[in-house]
Amino acid sequence: MSNATQDFFTDTDIQKIINGIEKGLTIAEATSMENTTLEGLYTLAYNFYTNRDFEKKD
Repeated sequence: MSNATQDFFTDTDIQKIINGIEKGLTIAEATSMENTTLEGLYTLAYNFYTNRDFEKKD
C-alpha cells in the first residue's frame, strides 16, 4: 500500500488489488500485506461479526 498512515486505499492501490485478484492472488499478496496486519484485520472483522456491529446504525 502506498502509505501506512493513510486511512483509505488510493486508486493505484485498488488497481493493484484488482490486477492481483485477476491473477489469482489474495488481497494480502497483492498488497504485500504483512501477516500481523492481516491477522489484525481478521480479528477486527471477526469482532464486528460476532458483535453484529456491522448492523448498528447511528
